[in-house]
Amino acid sequence: GGAGVENAVERMDEAFRLITGFRGSDYDMAGYAKSADLPTLMMQVRTDPTTTEQDTLDIFNAFSNDDKTMRWIDDTSDRYEAYRFFTHNPEELVAWFEDRL
Repeated sequence: GGAGVENAVERMDEAFRLITGFRGSDYDMAGYAKSADLPTLMMQVRTDPTTTEQDTLDIFNAFSNDDKTMRWIDDTSDRYEAYRFFTHNPEELVAWFEDRL
């Protein structure tokens, strides 16, 4: 990660600590993911400067359910595109839900 920003993940972790009192490393996201037993669609900007691709894959791979889908966004490093993606591309999300009805 980092999108060309030196020490981006570490800098984000420090900013998060200053704001919340916690570090990202205080959370075991992959550990929490093990509890997921519902169909899961995970979306991530591959070059999100606030995380790493491997951390994302560790979380995704930890989901215990068999019905899981990883959706990467590759044409940007703006992490907020993951939040906006389905606003601009609702058909992909609708199809994902329709496949599970």
